[in-house]
Amino acid sequence: MKLNFNFDAESIERFVLFIMAQLGSQKSVSSINFLVIFGVFFSLCLILRLPHLLSNMNFLDGDEGVVGIMGQQLLKGKFTVYFLGQNYGFALLESTSVALWLKILGTGVWVLRFGGLLLFSFGGSLVLKTFQKIGTPRKKMVFVGLFMASFPAWYLWGMFARGGYVTAFFCISILFYISQIKEFNYKWAFIAGGVAGLAYESQILILLGFLPVLTSWLFSNSKLCRQQLVFVTSAVLIIVICRLFFIDNPVWFKPELNLGVQSQFDQLTYHLGDLISAFSNYHFFTVAFKSPIWLMSLILTALISFLVLLTVVVIKYWDDSKKVAFLFIAMSAFYLFVVSGMRLPAPRYWIGLYTGGMFLLLYLLIRKPLGQKYWLVVFLFVSMSIVGGNHRRDWYKTDLNEMELVDKLYSFCRERKVQYIYAVEPDFQWKWNFIYGSTIPARSVSEIERTQVFIDRIKLLEKQGGNNFAAIGYKGIYNGLNTSDSFYSKIREVGDKYYICLNPNSEELKGLKDFVK
Repeated sequence: MKLNFNFDAESIERFVLFIMAQLGSQKSVSSINFLVIFGVFFSLCLILRLPHLLSNMNFLDGDEGVVGIMGQQLLKGKFTVYFLGQNYGFALLESTSVALWLKILGTGVWVLRFGGLLLFSFGGSLVLKTFQKIGTPRKKMVFVGLFMASFPAWYLWGMFARGGYVTAFFCISILFYISQIKEFNYKWAFIAGGVAGLAYESQILILLGFLPVLTSWLFSNSKLCRQQLVFVTSAVLIIVICRLFFIDNPVWFKPELNLGVQSQFDQLTYHLGDLISAFSNYHFFTVAFKSPIWLMSLILTALISFLVLLTVVVIKYWDDSKKVAFLFIAMSAFYLFVVSGMRLPAPRYWIGLYTGGMFLLLYLLIRKPLGQKYWLVVFLFVSMSIVGGNHRRDWYKTDLNEMELVDKLYSFCRERKVQYIYAVEPDFQWKWNFIYGSTIPARSVSEIERTQVFIDRIKLLEKQGGNNFAAIGYKGIYNGLNTSDSFYSKIREVGDKYYICLNPNSEELKGLKDFVK
C-alpha cells in the first residue's frame, strides 16, 4: 500500500515561510545563531569544493539525475519517498532540497550540487552547534568546521543528492547533537529513535558507522532499560511506516548479500583494494581510478595521518574512550562482514566506516583540549580539496567539459528535430532527462525502468507517428548495437567522447536490447 500526497511548489513555499516565522519566536536568538553557523559552514564547504566545481569534471551521474527528476516531479505535485525504482534509499529530503533550488536556479547541475550541499551543511552545522553549546573555544570550532568541510570521503559525496547518502549524514548529525546535549529521557529517546529509523532507511552503512557513538549514549546508564525500549520502538515504527505506505516494488536494483565463506573472502579482498580511492573520492560507481604518484602520496599521507591521530586520541584518553573504542572495533568487524557479502564492487561502500571514524574523533575531542598536531590532518585534508579538480566524474576519461559536451549533443538534436533518444549507456537517460527531458525525452531499451514516465511519453510519440530519433553513446562503445557500414555512416561524433546515430533501424537496435537483457 502506498500513500499519495498533493505536495507542490506552494506547499514548499509555505514550509519555508513557516520556518522563517519561527525566527520571531522566543528562540529567535538561538535560531539566528544557528543560521549564522550554517551560512559560514555552507560557504566554507562551497569554497573548498570550487576547484572541482569549476573544473571540466563538474557534471552529474545518472543516479543524481534520478533525484533531480524526483525534485521536478515534487514541484508538479508527485510525492515520492524512496529513490525511484528501488526499495531502499530514503530520498525525500534530497528531492525536497533539489526542488527548493529548482525554484531558485532552474534546471541544471548546480541545483543538484547545492541540493546535496544544503543537507550536508545542515548536518555539519548541527555538529558545530553541539560544540558551541558546551562552550568550545573559537579556535577549536574552526578546527572542527575545517575538519568536517574538507573530510576527503565527503568531498564529493557532501554535494551529491544521490539516493540517501547526505540524508543519512544529516540524520546522524542530529543524533550526535542529541547524544551530546540532551538528557537521555523518554522524549529524546523517542525522537532519536525516529531519526535513527530514517538514517537506516536512507543509508544503513552510514548509520552502522555511527553506532559506537550512538550506543555509548543509549547505554550511558545501564538502569534505564525503558528509554532504550522507547528508542528501539520509535526506530522500528518509522521503518515499518515507511515500508508499509511509501515503498514501491523495485524495478531497478534490489540489494542482496551474497553469503558463503569463499565468496565473501574473495569479495572482501576485492573491496579492500578500494579503501584508498574510497577515502579520497577518486572513484565512480564501481570504478576506482588510478591517481598520479604525487596525488596518491598526498592521499596516503592524509589517510595515515588521520588514522594515527585517531589512535593517539583513543590511547591518550583511554579511561574515557575505551568503551566507545571497543564498540568501534566491534562495529568495524561487523562492517567488514557486511561489505564482504556485497557482490557489486563499489568504493563508496566504505564511506560509512570512514564516517564512523570521523564522528568517533569528534566524540572524543568534544570535551578535550585541542593539540597543535591535530592541525596537520586538517592541512592535508584542505590540500586534497585544493586539488579537487583532478576528480573524474566518469569512467570514460576525457579532459573536455562535460556540461558543454552534453549541451552540444542537445543542440545537435534540436537542429535535426530529433523527437526522442535511445541511451546506449545504461544510465545516460536519467541525467539527460533531468536537464533536457521536457523537450527531448530519452529512454533505455528496457520496457520498464525507474523513470517510466519518459518511456511512456516516447511510446506515445511513436504511436503518433514520431519516427525521428537518435541513439547516443560513448565513442567506440556500442554495447551490442549491430554495427554495419550503414550504421557508421549515420554516426556523428561530438567532442572526443560521445557519438550520436540518427534513426538506427530495428535490426541495429536489436543487438542493444539483447545486450541489456
